[in-house]
Amino acid sequence: MRDIKVSNSCYIPRDQIEMYMSYADNTTKLLIRKYKADEKTSRRIIDLTARKKTGTVMFLKSGKILLVSTSADTIKKRIEDSEA
Repeated sequence: MRDIKVSNSCYIPRDQIEMYMSYADNTTKLLIRKYKADEKTSRRIIDLTARKKTGTVMFLKSGKILLVSTSADTIKKRIEDSEA
């Protein structure tokens, strides 16, 4: 099992990542706003941006949603590098 660095001091096991998407897309922004407004889903969101601009939204198999400042392209590259 390989861990993926998603923020300055946070690593996630690669096999726990269900999906990730860029936060630059309006659809993604609307989805996260909807999740934050709902009491049940807002408890699943973990903001790891440290007040920086959100770059990627990661959905974990556990149901948690991570907001990270790292870009989706960087996350993709780190996942590909961990597979090599």
